[in-house]
Amino acid sequence: MYETFKGKRVIWESKTKWIKNVITAVLFVCVILFARHALPPILFWLAIIFFGGMGTFALVWLLHPKNLFVSPGSQLGEEILDFWKREKEEDYGSFSYTANGFSFKENQHKIFYKWNDIETVFAHEEEISYDQMCLDIFMHNGSRLEIMEETPGWYKFKERLIKHVSLKPFVWDKEEPGYDPELTLLYDKKGRTLEEAEEDLYND
Repeated sequence: MYETFKGKRVIWESKTKWIKNVITAVLFVCVILFARHALPPILFWLAIIFFGGMGTFALVWLLHPKNLFVSPGSQLGEEILDFWKREKEEDYGSFSYTANGFSFKENQHKIFYKWNDIETVFAHEEEISYDQMCLDIFMHNGSRLEIMEETPGWYKFKERLIKHVSLKPFVWDKEEPGYDPELTLLYDKKGRTLEEAEEDLYND
């Protein structure tokens, strides 16, 4: 599944590279045609099919109007990454909010949580498809809500959570100094230490 930008598939490779691929495939086909009498028929046709198919695919992909070739680190690449970041930051995703709490839709079920019902909040880094920040939120009734960085609406939720719950100062961006991937206690209504809260909530 390709990510898109302004209705086009973003391919993180330079157009020059794909042009070189087409030229290389054409040159190989020409060499094979020139030397066809010196090659066994089966080897000749296998080479023609392979390099001809590779060149045709590269040419079609190169000329496809829906494809946008972007060199990593280029100005356009930075513009696209910035656009995607702003989109994520404004996306409400799986959440909706009221003055008293929020609703979260998971597995086709929408559950409402009150801000005042939040007992404890932990942050930690977890490796799923990539290393990402996670929040473990424990409610007064013992239920646990896990919100991950790839959860749609992560940025808006984090913004609302900070506004309604007195979280401990924390560096969220792994690129910033002071970022800590280990389990961190951001909030505990009972005033427990990290060790006490971890033992009570994770060792049941």
